[in-house]
Amino acid sequence: MISFVKENDIDEIQDLIDYAMENRFDDWFPLLCDNSAFIMNNYIKSIRHRIR
Repeated sequence: MISFVKENDIDEIQDLIDYAMENRFDDWFPLLCDNSAFIMNNYIKSIRHRIR
C-alpha cells in the first residue's frame, strides 16, 4: 500500500480507501477496515505536511 501511495501521489486516506474498495476488496480493503488504516492515515498525513 505504501508503494501505491507513493507512486500515485495519494494525499488523502479517502482516495486510498476508495481505491481499495473498488480494486483491492479482498486484500487491502479488509486490512484498512481492521487496523492498517491507522498507519496508512498517518503516513498519508505526513506526506501532506511535508508538501507544505
